[in-house]
Amino acid sequence: MFALAHQACFPDGVVNLIYASEGDRVGRELCTNSKIQKISFTGSNEVGRLLMRQCSDQIKKVSLEPGGNAPFIIFDDADIDGAVDGAVQAKFRNAGQTCVSANRIYVQSSVHDESAEKFVKKVRHLSVVRRLLPERSRRQPKIESHIADDNSMRGRTINMHALATPRQGSLR
Repeated sequence: MFALAHQACFPDGVVNLIYASEGDRVGRELCTNSKIQKISFTGSNEVGRLLMRQCSDQIKKVSLEPGGNAPFIIFDDADIDGAVDGAVQAKFRNAGQTCVSANRIYVQSSVHDESAEKFVKKVRHLSVVRRLLPERSRRQPKIESHIADDNSMRGRTINMHALATPRQGSLR
């Protein structure tokens, strides 16, 4: 998006991307500084609510993409190896706990089996370092809810032991 803004000759400073290790302090400054007319945020519902609340005193324009609803879609004209690499990264980056981690992977039926086989092969080579993970992630209930929701919508589930449970999905 920022490369496109540059190509479109937007003046420097019109569109800015900010990464912050001190999110609370930086977020509060962005929300309360009167020189900033609008903020856009992609991330958790919890932080989205906080930012909206902090912007409300100035009635600042806010665009939110909360909740982490990030599907990954593979169509039949995709480079399957590249798509699978991207899907694995999108799903498992930071143990799947980034705000843009894929929580659903949709695959067109004509490339499903090939994609699923390659995905499973890649995932089998991932390793989890147990000592770095909490007993139960605070996001685990949300993850379990997404899985239950997807299963109730008759999505197709990849099983690491048997390649896939045959259930019809929306792109079948």
